[in-house]
This record gives sequence, C-alpha cells and structure tokens, in this order.
Amino acid sequence: MKIYIGGGPGAGKTTLSRRLAAKLDVPFYELDRLLNRGIDGGEPFEAAATKVLAEITANDTWIAEGSYLGWLEPLLIEADLIVFLDVPWRIASYRIVSRHVKLTAARNNPYPGWRGLYQFWSWSRRYYKSSNTPRLNSWAVPDNRATVVELLDAYKSKMVTCRTNKDIEQFLA
Repeated sequence: MKIYIGGGPGAGKTTLSRRLAAKLDVPFYELDRLLNRGIDGGEPFEAAATKVLAEITANDTWIAEGSYLGWLEPLLIEADLIVFLDVPWRIASYRIVSRHVKLTAARNNPYPGWRGLYQFWSWSRRYYKSSNTPRLNSWAVPDNRATVVELLDAYKSKMVTCRTNKDIEQFLA
C-alpha cells in the first residue's frame, strides 16, 4: 500500500501518518524533514527533492506526508490512496502554537524562538486564509490552500478528505 497524506501546517499529517504506519506496519516518510535536511546540508532544492523521491519510490509500500505538494507529483501518481487533511484555520492555529510551546518547554524545539513561531504562524494563516487565487512559489510549491485543492482535483478518484477528528477516526477504522 502506498499512501500520501497532505494538508496545511498544523493539519495533523505527522500524527496521522505515524498512527497509520504503526497500524499497517509500513515505512513512514516525513517529507518536510527529509527535504529540509538536504537543503540545510547545502543541496539545491531540485537535488534534495529528487533524492527524497527516489528513496521513497524505491519501496513497495510507504506512507509519505508533507505540505510541499508541488514537487510531489511522482508520489501522487504512484499512491494508491491520498488523504487530504483539510482542517479549519482555528484548529491548525491552536496546534501550531501548542506544539511550539510544548517543544519549547521540553527544550526540544528544532525551531526555537517566539519570532520564528510568529513568522511561521503568519505564513500558515496566509496559507489557510488567502484568496482563492491559486499560486505557486518559485519551487512550484503551493502557497495557499486553494492551490492545493486545485492540484489534488486530478486525483479525486483515489482521495479521501478528512476535516474533523471524527473523519480521521472513521478513516482509521
């Protein structure tokens, strides 16, 4: 089984992916972390993205999750199932802030500092609240929810959308 789980920041992608990977006993790939590791290591975006995609598609089963949808078309094509977590901004906002506070209190925050939280929160708000004008940034990565919805429309025959915790629990059942 090959599953892609997408959605905006704070949607619950990583949490759902970990639960599903444990339930199905399949490898789990956190795309944002893998991609950022390559970029932080000095690789150009295209090289890091190509390496991440090759690592995942070499496997017969996988669960991959992330927000960087634009460069992921090979995964979307290969996926047997696409799960789109489309939570309201108020839920995502709460999760973003509470995750930051919890990680900071545990002294385990890879992105410490309140200024960084505010910048990420502001960008995330724009992702959820921006106009319905689809836009891609310079890496062909959607910078708003409307663009993600438009890109995923081509895959609706193999897509499940979850908007609430109840939807997620029904999906897992």
